[in-house]
Amino acid sequence: MSPHHHSEINRHEIKEHIIDVATKAFHSQGVKNVTMDDIAHALTMSKRTLYQIFADKEELILACMQKHRNQMKRMLSETFEENNNVLEILLKTFEIRLRFLQTIEPSFFEEIGKYPKVMQEIDRNTRSEEAEALEFMQKGVEQGYFLVGLNYRIIYSQFCNQLKNWQANETLKHYSLAEIFANTILIYFRGCATVKGVTLIDHFLQNLKEHMQTEAQR
Repeated sequence: MSPHHHSEINRHEIKEHIIDVATKAFHSQGVKNVTMDDIAHALTMSKRTLYQIFADKEELILACMQKHRNQMKRMLSETFEENNNVLEILLKTFEIRLRFLQTIEPSFFEEIGKYPKVMQEIDRNTRSEEAEALEFMQKGVEQGYFLVGLNYRIIYSQFCNQLKNWQANETLKHYSLAEIFANTILIYFRGCATVKGVTLIDHFLQNLKEHMQTEAQR
């Protein structure tokens, strides 16, 4: 193996380590409260070395979000392989996202909105996932969990808009991200469900409510 190849491997490992450390910091403290100096210090790395790998903070945030998105996609792919029940997969996805939201500083989503390239990437991802989401909802209709005759393209568009709205809603900032998610997004999908689907969603919501109450008592 050539020295150049070793160098490339080491650079990749360093880059991945930077992303992991930065992601943890951004999620737990928010984006605004974490500087490139803070990240370099946490890594026991010079700021010059950090900037050789990531040109600026926005580029680092993008790398963190892309890695997290890829990890989520892998987890969802594993879920799909284990189960073909569309609604159960959807609820499992919500469970994964709720666990993730419980680790996030609430200001994180508002603060990333100040980075144009980050928002462009989020918009691109949303558009690219639309076809997959619509196909998924159609399978739910075929399996009897979602209502026939609804325009799911409109529903998906409104769902995406709702995500943006609750992130900017001042009133909702008094609640945890997990609680907001459970009381908006899940209820939104419940409105598209058949009686069969509602039964499954309500069972999930009851379990979720009990879990959140238990967590609050700790």
